[in-house]
Amino acid sequence: MSKNEAKLTIIVPTRERADTLIHTLKTLVIQEYANLEILISDNFSQDDTAQVVKSFSDPRIKYVNTGKRLSMSDNWEYALEKATGDYVTFMGDDDAFLPGSVAKAMPIISAENTDAFVWQKVEYCWPDYIDEGMRNWFSIKKFDTSLLKIKSRSALKRVMKFRESYAALPCLYNSIVRLSKIQEIKELSSTKKFFNAISPDIYSGIVLSKIVDEYVYSKFPFSINGASRHSNGTSLVRQSGSEKNTPSEKFKSENTLVFDDKVQMAPSVVVCVMGEYLFAEKILENIPFAKIDWKLYVNAVIRSAKTSFFPDKILESARHTNEHLRLDQKVPESLPPADSESFRRGYYEEAFNFVVPGDQVKNVFDAAKLVEGMLPQCDLIVEKSPLKLFLKRLYSFLIVELKTLYRSL
Repeated sequence: MSKNEAKLTIIVPTRERADTLIHTLKTLVIQEYANLEILISDNFSQDDTAQVVKSFSDPRIKYVNTGKRLSMSDNWEYALEKATGDYVTFMGDDDAFLPGSVAKAMPIISAENTDAFVWQKVEYCWPDYIDEGMRNWFSIKKFDTSLLKIKSRSALKRVMKFRESYAALPCLYNSIVRLSKIQEIKELSSTKKFFNAISPDIYSGIVLSKIVDEYVYSKFPFSINGASRHSNGTSLVRQSGSEKNTPSEKFKSENTLVFDDKVQMAPSVVVCVMGEYLFAEKILENIPFAKIDWKLYVNAVIRSAKTSFFPDKILESARHTNEHLRLDQKVPESLPPADSESFRRGYYEEAFNFVVPGDQVKNVFDAAKLVEGMLPQCDLIVEKSPLKLFLKRLYSFLIVELKTLYRSL
């Protein structure tokens, strides 16, 4: 281990998902980076989670148990307090780091002395995914070898104008972030906690954008976002909520926070982003936040309904904001629910999408090995040409505008 090698803590919050956790851990212990802490935060599981963790002999693994049931955000906060790395990232217990990712990312972070390193993820649906038509489905977004330096406040502005996904921000779910910056947010928060949110991944990207001036962004993937039958996000947008034992219903029942009165919870990422933005604005009371364009927001909520399985719930949320703020926006009475194909089109445009037979890929570890073999072996270079940076950002802006126009038709 080099004396100058920064320590990274990968936090895996988990609860009663031993069946997927074991494969996630397999993708972490193969990371060839010595100064690594793999922190498993067990949210009082009653299954074989502890035994699964103990089955790995890697000394880099650290296991902690909350001792009682906590909300998702509280478990993330509990785990964060146990981290000892210079840098921190979070990973879902059905997700994966691609082989060699940590050893590739950390030298970039050190060389650029950046507070945050952000990447776009590969999407993968486990064989037990709730939609049979999307099981063992992969989506690899268009990538290149250029690393971009992004101004955080500009990125947040684009997200809050609904021109870009919140995943482009330094969210702790797809970013490696300097721990001292996270501590700064805790000190500035009225609660003295970092996670003051319903959706901690979205919230983390918003608040870190207020304290991290600039970050390095990679379109080359470093991890896989795995969607299994356990996934909260998948359950939120794919199940009606009438099933009381779904992940989303358990998630909501244990949450103690509610969105601002101007926003009504709905199975829409747009709604969740706005809800978390308002949480951040309230908690970080000494940090200025940009004024919200509520008409723009309502229109974005309506657009999100067009690719939803439950559009009426989303339109109800749009009407709630419209009436609460007296905006006089036109909200459709109803829209037809999306099918799997239109859902994929809405979320994964400009990507290489494919399905692999179930006997070839059985879990996220298999998925990580498959993707590794598909990606080129290459060096990632920070783009420093002002002209090239301008053209890349102009291209991204035009693509987003064309997508927005297409969805509004």
